[in-house]
Amino acid sequence: METIGTYSRKAYLTERFLTLRNKLSHNSTRAPTAPAVHRHARKRHLTKDEVSEIVARYNAGTRSTQLVTETGLAKETILKLLHTNGATIRRRGLSVADIAEAATLYRDGRSLEWIGKHFGVSHTTVRAALKKHGVKMRDTHGRER
Repeated sequence: METIGTYSRKAYLTERFLTLRNKLSHNSTRAPTAPAVHRHARKRHLTKDEVSEIVARYNAGTRSTQLVTETGLAKETILKLLHTNGATIRRRGLSVADIAEAATLYRDGRSLEWIGKHFGVSHTTVRAALKKHGVKMRDTHGRER
């Protein structure tokens, strides 16, 4: 109170402070609530056998996104494990036939997100492929740009 009274010439601040102080003193009988706990993801240390299995499955054809889902690790972590253990990273992308079908679906009104899920790639991969092949993009409201 003294700080506000001494350094502030704004009476409404003093009134707000007094109101808050009164509310706090009336609520002092309530048990204090515990502060929010922020949980951080714990680092998961993989054994050599687990890493070998991940690399072997990737080399056998399992997609990195499937490994992410099954292991619960981040995609960056999976890719880093594969890279450091000598696996050749595959780029999924869309084939020419996939792009032609994606263009038809897009022109028929399907969203990039829907098309991406249909082909098992991200919506940004679909967008880049369609733009590269001259398909006119819609804005976020579905209107021609």
